[in-house]
Amino acid sequence: FPSISLGWRLDNESFMKDAGWITSLKLRAGIATVGNAAVGPYTTLGGLQGLYYTYGAAAQLGYVPSDPTAANPATYPDQNLGWEKTTQTNIGLDFSLFKNRLSGAIDVYKTNTKDLLLNRAINAVNGYNAILTNIGATSGRGIDVTLSSTNITNRNFTWTSTLNLSATKEKIDLLSNGKLDDLANLWFIGQRIAVYYDYDQAGIWQTSKEDMDEMAKYLANGQTFRPGDVKVVDQNKDYRIDAQNDRVLRGHSQPNLVTGLTNDFTYKNWGLSIFIFSRSGFTVATGAESLQGRFAQRELDYWTPANPTNSYPSPNYNSAAGDVYRNAMNYQDGSFVKIRNITLSYNVEGATAKKWHMQNLKLYVQALNPGLIYSGVTW
Repeated sequence: FPSISLGWRLDNESFMKDAGWITSLKLRAGIATVGNAAVGPYTTLGGLQGLYYTYGAAAQLGYVPSDPTAANPATYPDQNLGWEKTTQTNIGLDFSLFKNRLSGAIDVYKTNTKDLLLNRAINAVNGYNAILTNIGATSGRGIDVTLSSTNITNRNFTWTSTLNLSATKEKIDLLSNGKLDDLANLWFIGQRIAVYYDYDQAGIWQTSKEDMDEMAKYLANGQTFRPGDVKVVDQNKDYRIDAQNDRVLRGHSQPNLVTGLTNDFTYKNWGLSIFIFSRSGFTVATGAESLQGRFAQRELDYWTPANPTNSYPSPNYNSAAGDVYRNAMNYQDGSFVKIRNITLSYNVEGATAKKWHMQNLKLYVQALNPGLIYSGVTW
């Protein structure tokens, strides 16, 4: 696969000679195509798996193109399976300023991927549930930033920081059927690959006259709502809740922005490092809203006539799984900021270490994931 890149050391040019605050400055540009063939051996041929049959007084091992239990068919083979190809164009800038007190890199990129390797659900009448095949095309763009700074430095104390930031966005441009959405696989033109497509909710049905009058219109059309059930948003206002007309995009599982910030402090022989990590711009499906017995349950504050909450539906004693539309309440903003790591260390001086027959000795205590600073999810 071809690639080409160019670099320009701007700090070596004559027009930069008076910029004494610039230590180094380099402009980069490149374009490259890479391939992905991450498929198992013989995938294009369709694997044969062993299955025992009884012939006479003995069991003989035979082969069929499906799972031995016949309950979970294997993926249908695609003999035309090919490479997934991604072309990326990027422009970058490497810099060091103020005698290396501030340095970093900025990269802006655009990607175009075609012939994606994906498992596509197919009609089970074929004898198989899915096929691994090359599907359509996607495009994306993003920016990666790395910054390192020396904030304070003197004889006994130093403080340095490193910031990493990655923002990205992708979308489906083309599917195997052209520009049409593929509901069976939840692939939508103009959206990311990993999306949530489900009913939306507007709280819980209450016993107020307004809610009871509105509920009666749904009951007249065969719906079975009652006070305490999840109030599903009727997208087309026909007083019927159906999967074809009332499901909507509820979000995507890939974050738009990922950041990490490390602060390192040293005082004489002591060291302290704090790493803060965050993700934002994505949705999580929290689950466990069906109040199934004593497990998978986080809240007891469910709806009752005396407790008309809009947070959790009432238990459904006629269904072990709970409210049939319970999943509509599962989607929340997944954004968070957390302390990923704290490390406190002490460097034993050389003379002391040598008494213990060591050249260097460093003692440290570390805390992993000690706590959240912010979370968009309410558990």
